[in-house]
Amino acid sequence: MGKKTKVGKQRKDVFYNLAKETGYRSRAAFKLIQLNRKFQFLEKTRICVDLCAAPGGWMQVAQQHMPVSSFTIGIDLDPIKPIPKCQSFRCDITTEECRTLLKKELKTWKADTFLNDGAPNVGKSWDHDAFVQNCLTLSALKLATEFLNKGGYFVTKIFRSKDYNALIWVLNKLFGKVHATKPKASRSESAEIFVVCENYLAPDHIDPKFFQSNYLFKDVQDEDELKKAKKEFLKPVQNQKKTKATGYDDNNLGSLNVRLQASEFLSSKNHVELLSKANEIIIDNQLYLDDPLTTETIKDYCKDIKVLSRKEILELLKWQKVMRTKYVKEDEDVNKEEAVEEIEENEIETEESQMDKLLKKRKKKVLKEKRKLIERMNLKMVHKDDTLIEEESVERET
Repeated sequence: MGKKTKVGKQRKDVFYNLAKETGYRSRAAFKLIQLNRKFQFLEKTRICVDLCAAPGGWMQVAQQHMPVSSFTIGIDLDPIKPIPKCQSFRCDITTEECRTLLKKELKTWKADTFLNDGAPNVGKSWDHDAFVQNCLTLSALKLATEFLNKGGYFVTKIFRSKDYNALIWVLNKLFGKVHATKPKASRSESAEIFVVCENYLAPDHIDPKFFQSNYLFKDVQDEDELKKAKKEFLKPVQNQKKTKATGYDDNNLGSLNVRLQASEFLSSKNHVELLSKANEIIIDNQLYLDDPLTTETIKDYCKDIKVLSRKEILELLKWQKVMRTKYVKEDEDVNKEEAVEEIEENEIETEESQMDKLLKKRKKKVLKEKRKLIERMNLKMVHKDDTLIEEESVERET
């Protein structure tokens, strides 16, 4: 069986490859390594609580840098494979069950550091995704304030949005110093940043409103308003020159996963056009799956078409041509040999023109990224006034 390869941005990511080589469970481990290199908080930690810890990359890093007699607790909704000197639990950090579990596990002890690299499921409008992420951060902060030692650290991931300043304001009220930073292991196109809070003040009383999103984030919208905002966000700008298609139907701008049935792909004479609009090919016939021509490489190509190179697309088209002559029946009135010759001639011309279009689309992707940057600035995902501490990149040891 062929080896399954990573697709998309993960396939070429240096930190993903480094994680595989060094034995870390996720590329996010290097984010914590770079944060600790700058602020040196793990060396002072004997009890660490890692929230939203799956698959356990941060727990691995914590145990490597903490003192020998230290202990780490990991909590996540997903199971975490065992790690030496670590205890993991399946629990929702926003529930009372998690608070009870921590209280039972820590007993009279308190943690020196709380880590939070959690993120909710995203895919709606940016306003909604950022708001839910900040609410998750508030839940992690509320849990930390109850079980964190005075002078302890709280390290969390947040999304830069219009609620960013309100969240930083709360953190400044509870900690002596608050540092916003974006380590090199965090992808540049991502809106995530990390906040390292040191010297927990441990006040005798904390106003419950500090952890209430509808109080802290004054621009909170209800579900109907969020749906309306999403439609407005996806609505094309009026009086703007219409761009050519970039892989999706004009009437289906919101779709992120256009699927194409293999039977339709093989039988259609416009298969190149269908391929340019699809993200994935579903092999819907067992005969196609069992055929020796349908190799594991072809199956991997079908899973994510948008990341294929010119060479890989040509291989997929070659597979389509051979499978078509083998399984698709032509009309009885048409001579089969003449039909195959006509198809081959048309494919040569069509493939050349379509490949030129695909290359132009990829060039337009650069312009699309620039437009996204402008949108991020308008949504306050990028702030001009605050300064982020840039971390040094991790170099591969030779």
